[in-house]
Amino acid sequence: MLNPNGNSGNLINDIAELQAGSTIKDRTITIDARGRKFRNINFVRVTFKNCKLEGVIFEDCIFEDTTFDDTDLAGAKFIKCNFANSSFRDSDASSLEFDNCILDNFGGSDIDFSGAKIVDSKINNAAFDGADFSEAKFVNVEFDNCEFSDADFSRIKADNLSINNSTLNRIDFSESILVGAKILYCTIERGNFTKADLRKAILDGSNLFGAYFKDALVEDISLYKANITASELKLAADVDKLKIVIQEKRGEYLRASKVYTILRDYFDRENDTAMRNYFHYRQYLMELKSKETPIIRKLKLWVNYISSGFGVKPLRLIFVMLIMVILFGFAYSLMGLEIYSALDASVRSFFGLGGLSTVDPHIMPLITLESIVGSIIISLLVALIAKFNSMEI
Repeated sequence: MLNPNGNSGNLINDIAELQAGSTIKDRTITIDARGRKFRNINFVRVTFKNCKLEGVIFEDCIFEDTTFDDTDLAGAKFIKCNFANSSFRDSDASSLEFDNCILDNFGGSDIDFSGAKIVDSKINNAAFDGADFSEAKFVNVEFDNCEFSDADFSRIKADNLSINNSTLNRIDFSESILVGAKILYCTIERGNFTKADLRKAILDGSNLFGAYFKDALVEDISLYKANITASELKLAADVDKLKIVIQEKRGEYLRASKVYTILRDYFDRENDTAMRNYFHYRQYLMELKSKETPIIRKLKLWVNYISSGFGVKPLRLIFVMLIMVILFGFAYSLMGLEIYSALDASVRSFFGLGGLSTVDPHIMPLITLESIVGSIIISLLVALIAKFNSMEI
């Protein structure tokens, strides 16, 4: 039997050698321990080789530089265990459970974790390339600096799932419940979110280039500083729910403006003029409403908003032109012209039509001013219409 301080030796094939409080070092373990429970054991540089560990329970154990090689771990439970520089290799981990565990520098490619349950656990610097987590459950789980490329996370159920600074290229989240999930500053190129429930999910700073969102639910999703170029976001089941983003609902107007910029540019590339112009309008409206916007910038935005709806409502400028003509006409009537003559003079002056030689000289300075204002507004209207039609506002 191995003493509690640990020693090196040959193959362990007797369950009796795995005693609570012991340290197993530099050993290879080949056992059939199905349904057994092991507590408070430190495994250091250990290889579990061809073991039968279905339904086994490890509690308060430490696995350091440990490998599970060609081992059946289906239904196994790890409770309050710590893993460091350890891995699963060619092993069946379906329906496995991690409860209140820490996995640091953990690895395992093409591993079957389908139906797994991970609760109250932190996983750092782990590599799960090609792993199958389909139909797994995640509750209060945090992944940090992990690699999940080509992994299958389809039909998972997540409650308070957080994935940070990780690579998830070509990951499959289809039909998964990711309500409120935090997937921050991750690379998720060509990720598949088809029919996923992403309501209130936070994807801030993530690269979603080419991601698939067909029939996904995206209400109150957060895309602050995200890259959605070439994605299928437009095919989301409730894409219209993006018209008022979560940042605006929270009163975070400057952040909302940046999200609307992302959406505007996306729909611009997708040649969707209506959506593009809608988000263009909201982008500047949020900047106008933000208390963080400098006062000079606010004044410019107010002029733009009133005159043309930030360039996407050029007909507003026609209304402004009509008001200007009426105001100048009223001014001329106060200076002695009859109302009909005053309006005629205002129209001719504003649009540069001439025929004003008979007007009293004391009115001419005001007519000159109106001519200048009119030429500026007309030029602006022509420019806005041209930009509106070319989508280059």
